Amino acid sequence: MRGVKLFIILASSFFPDLKGDLL
Repeated sequence: MRGVKLFIILASSFFPDLKGDLL
């Protein structure tokens, strides 16, 4: 899924705290 990686990038930019949980 190509949209997943983009979503993670956007999510990490809006919610830096969630970046560690997603990755």
